Amino acid sequence: MKTQVELKNRLFTIRVVQENKYNNLLLGFLCESLLESNKEIENDPTSAISKLYKKIFQTEMSFSENFDDG
Repeated sequence: MKTQVELKNRLFTIRVVQENKYNNLLLGFLCESLLESNKEIENDPTSAISKLYKKIFQTEMSFSENFDDG
């Protein structure tokens, strides 16, 4: 499964994979943007996006206090 989000006019694709870095029975998450991607499978989509965002833009992401994912 894949989903996309646009941040700073750049598409980030999050892929759900069958295992994460701590448990191969739980889902993991990879993030890609153009030719860049995460090196490690993350345990949650926020970590996957945040790490790639930091790698690309060399700054931390900031989240709104009113963030609601549901």
